[in-house]
Amino acid sequence: MGKRLGFNNLWSALPDNFSALRHRDFRLFWFGALLSFFGTWIQNVGQGWLVFELTKSESLLGLLTLFSAGPMMVLTPLGGWLADRFDKKVILTITQSALALTALTLALAVYLGFASFPLIAGLAAISGTAAAIDIPTRHTMISTIVPKEDLANAVPLNAATFNLARLAGPAVGGFLLERYGAATCYFVNGVSFLALIIAIQLIRVNSFPNSEMSGKMIENLKEGFRYVLDRPDFRLLASMVFCTAFFGMFYLALLPALAKEKFGLGGNGLGMLMASTGVGAVAGLLLLASLSRLPARGLLLATAMGGVGLGAMGLSLSSHPWQAMVSLAVLGAGGSMFLSGANATYQALSPPEIRGRVISLHVWAVAAAHPLGSVLFGWISERMSLEVAFAIGGSAVVGMSLAVYLFAPTIRQLTV
Repeated sequence: MGKRLGFNNLWSALPDNFSALRHRDFRLFWFGALLSFFGTWIQNVGQGWLVFELTKSESLLGLLTLFSAGPMMVLTPLGGWLADRFDKKVILTITQSALALTALTLALAVYLGFASFPLIAGLAAISGTAAAIDIPTRHTMISTIVPKEDLANAVPLNAATFNLARLAGPAVGGFLLERYGAATCYFVNGVSFLALIIAIQLIRVNSFPNSEMSGKMIENLKEGFRYVLDRPDFRLLASMVFCTAFFGMFYLALLPALAKEKFGLGGNGLGMLMASTGVGAVAGLLLLASLSRLPARGLLLATAMGGVGLGAMGLSLSSHPWQAMVSLAVLGAGGSMFLSGANATYQALSPPEIRGRVISLHVWAVAAAHPLGSVLFGWISERMSLEVAFAIGGSAVVGMSLAVYLFAPTIRQLTV
C-alpha cells in the first residue's frame, strides 16, 4: 500500500506543464493512445511506400488521402452528434476495433500477394468512416476525464501522443519495411489498437453525455453549425484551420515522392523525414502545454499558423535531406501548435452539452481541406514540380497568418 501511495504521489508532484497527467484516467488514455499511434506511424511508412511502388504516381498518393478522409468530410458531424448522445467508451471500443480489422486485412492482402490500389483505397475509405466517428469522440473524451482547469494543458498533451509516436514509429516502420515488407507494418498497426481498447475499458469516469439531447438528429447537427457560425471568433478560426489544412498539410501525402524521387532515399530515409516532423511537433506541443495559461491565445495561434507556411516554403528550397528535415520540423511544430491550440480553444469556450458537435466541425474542417489539398498539390507536383507545390502552399498559409495579425482583432484578442 505504501508503494502505491508513493507512486501516486510521484504523479501528483508533476509540474504544471504536465498537470493533466496527475489524473489517473487521463494517464491511461494517454499511454493507450501513444502505443496505438506508434502502430499507426509504422503503417503510414509502409502504406505510402507500397502505394508509390504500385502506382508510381504522386496524384494517386494524394487521391489515397481523399479516399481515407472523404468519409470524414461527410460523417464527422455525425461523430460529434454521437459523442454528445451516447457512451463515449462504447463508441471508441467499436471504432478502434474496426480500425484494427482494416489494418489486419491489409496485412493479409500484402502477405498473400493480392494487394492493389483499389483494395487499399477501399479499406482506407472504411478506416475513414470509423475515424469520422472516432476522432471527435476521442477529442471530447478529454474534457470528460480531466477538470476544466487542466483542459488547456490536456489537449496538447493528448495531441503529443500522435507526435511522440511519430518520433520512433517512422524509423521502426522504415526498418520493418526494408527488412520484412509492408505486410509487417500493417500487422503491427492492427495489434497496436489493443492498447487503447484496453485503456478505455480501465477508465473509471462516467463517459455518458452530461445532459439529455432531445429533437431530431438533423436539428441537433444544425445547432452545432449555428453555434460556430454565430460567433465571429469561431468563424474566423475555422477559416484559419481550413486554410492551414488545405495549403499546408498536403506535404504528408507527398513525403514518399519527396524521399524517393528528389533525394533518392529508401524506406529508412522516408522514416527519418517523417520522424523529423514528429520532433518538431512534440517540441511545439510541449511549448503549447507550457503556455496553456497564457492569455494571448489568438496571437499564439496566428504565429503557429505562420510557422506551417514557412516550413512548407523551406521544403521548396531544400536541396539536401538535412535541409528538408529542418523544414519538416518547423512544419511539425507549427502544425501541432496551431491545430491543438484551436482544438483547446473550441473546447474551452463551448458549452459541454454541444462540445462534441463543435469539435466535430473543427475535425471536419481539417478532414475536408487536407485531402482536397493533397489531390490538388499532388496534381501540381506531377505537372510542375514538388518545389512549386510547396512554394504555392506555404505562401498562401503565410499570407493568411499575416492577414490575421493585421486585420483580425477577434483572433488577436482571443483568450481562453
